[in-house]
Parts: sequence; structure tokens; C-alpha cells
Amino acid sequence: MIPYLRKTKIIEYLSQHEIAYIAEMTETLGISVSTVRRDLSTLEQEGLIVQLRGGAAKLARAEPAPAAAVSPPAEGSELARRAAEFVEEGDVIFLDAGADCAAILRFLGEKRVTIVTASLAVALAAGSGRSCILLGGEVSPAARTVGGSLTERMISTFYFDRAFLQAEGYLPEEGAYVCDLKAAHQKALVKSRSRHTYLLVPPGCEGRRAFCLAVTPEDCTVICEA
Repeated sequence: MIPYLRKTKIIEYLSQHEIAYIAEMTETLGISVSTVRRDLSTLEQEGLIVQLRGGAAKLARAEPAPAAAVSPPAEGSELARRAAEFVEEGDVIFLDAGADCAAILRFLGEKRVTIVTASLAVALAAGSGRSCILLGGEVSPAARTVGGSLTERMISTFYFDRAFLQAEGYLPEEGAYVCDLKAAHQKALVKSRSRHTYLLVPPGCEGRRAFCLAVTPEDCTVICEA
């Protein structure tokens, strides 16, 4: 098996297990111990996984937001301010999970819009004065989001004027990357159901990849550090 396929299988296995041990991976994937160790070292150098003591590994993920994240953001980011300028009165907008997407709410002023989101933090930050639809689906407590087949079926029934998606990695010639397979598929689906799509690239994300390519830059407006 070529290295690319081996590493893809390892990443897929880790995406299904919070922590996986080398012995499990060698048995399940049919790869020798030495090869698994070598591939894990390479993946760790690429920033995709974290090796643990005792011959274990897990996916490298962004740290989950603290509990206070379910409250309205204390300060709006520059990315959020610029993103909010694209929103027009009466729009139906999709807001992705992420601090910058949640902060867009602070810059909408008195614009009457309908918000659709898979993020509990965004839904709570929207407050009672705006129309907000929280999608249903499988709950991820750490990320405070919903996802999976039910969420995707709901997204498929909507059409958004504007979708604001947050990247965890971004390369101009390739597009936006994220660390989770389900999240990648969800973002791609949202883009296909949106008239305009905007990619928010937080500081530190530009110029690097995460695990999955979620959205290519075609037909997107990229909002990143000036």
C-alpha cells in the first residue's frame, strides 16, 4: 500500500476513535507496527495527529471552546466586521461554528435577517430579537454543534442568500481545510445551497492544511487578515 493511502486509512480510523492504539491499528488496517509508527510520526510532523504515551494517538483538533462561548461574543473580530458588511436586509444567512462567525452577529445592527446554524453558540448569541433556526442532528458536546445525516437532510431543504464558513486551514490555490470529515462534508453541502459563500480565515490558519479539504475557493469570497 502506498504511503498516501496508508496515512489516509490511519486518519479515517482516528476520526472514528477518540484515542487509538498502535496495536489496534496494525490489526485493523493490516499494517506492520514499524510502518504505523513511521506514518504516525509523519502525520504528527504535518500537524494532523498527536502521539500519546503508551503507543496511542489521536487527531489534532482545535481546542473546544470554553463554556462561556455559548454567551454572546465579548468582542467582535475584524473578520466578522468585514463579513457583516455583505449581509443585506431580509437575507437568509448560514453561520458556521466558530468564534469569528458568531461575532458577525455583533455587526448586523438592526438588519432583519434569518439565521440558520448548526452551532449552539451561534444560536444562543443570536438572542431573542432575531429569527434563528438551529438545525437538528447528532450533538457534538465538545464542539457544541450538530451534524450527521439528519443535519445534512435539513440543509438540503434550505437555500441561503449567504453562507459564512470558518476555516481551520487555508491555502489560496486549494481552499479551506477542517479537522473533521463530517464538518468538511457539511460545509461543502452548505456552499452548494448558497447564492454567495464567504470563507473566514482566522489568523494563523492561512498557509497551512488541516485534515480534510472542505471547500474550494471557486465562487467564494475569502475574508482573511489584510
